[in-house]
Amino acid sequence: MSNHRTAYGIFQGVPGTVVCFDIGGVLVRINHTWNEAALSAGVKTKLETDTRLNDSPHLIEYQAGQIDVDSYGEGLGQWLGTPKEEALLVHSRILVSDYPGALELVAELKSNGIWTCCFSNTNDLHWIVLTDPQHFPAVASLDQKIASHELRAAKPDVAAYKQVEEMLPLRSERIVFFDDTLENIYGAAEAGWEAFRLDPAGDTIAEARSILTKMELI
Repeated sequence: MSNHRTAYGIFQGVPGTVVCFDIGGVLVRINHTWNEAALSAGVKTKLETDTRLNDSPHLIEYQAGQIDVDSYGEGLGQWLGTPKEEALLVHSRILVSDYPGALELVAELKSNGIWTCCFSNTNDLHWIVLTDPQHFPAVASLDQKIASHELRAAKPDVAAYKQVEEMLPLRSERIVFFDDTLENIYGAAEAGWEAFRLDPAGDTIAEARSILTKMELI
């Protein structure tokens, strides 16, 4: 792959462009804290303050494919102060729904001949649902779907982005990437991708659409 990409998305008219999305907080609305997910699941935990998802070492290990679902459920339950079954129910309620307009944006990119993909720090329990068009049609419609637990490597490790590059079509010369986490943006930029952070509390699809329009990709 060529090395002319920049971190800030100045359009150079390069053929073979790939637009790659993170999933949670970009294409899919999620609960960003364990407290929100537990409230959605109707489960009481021992967490007293807002606790980010990545504050759980068990989730990080699970998303990297380092532990199986049984070990994850047991460890998460101990960490949350709940039985394993309730912990896994809380885990399931992290996912909410596609952001409005996500499916239409992916379709427009594909109609313009642009390869679409995702690279997400996720896990097998979520992956089964995320790739089901009945639940998350925008994700399911992507040309290529890459997950950390299958790759056994996670963002923001630069080596993980390089692994993703090797999985993309040979014609790929430019990768435009959207994520909601600054650390992941920095990792992608270091890997040579044109990386943009979206605000998950705002209209991520409108924000991505504005950037892609300025780049003359849609």
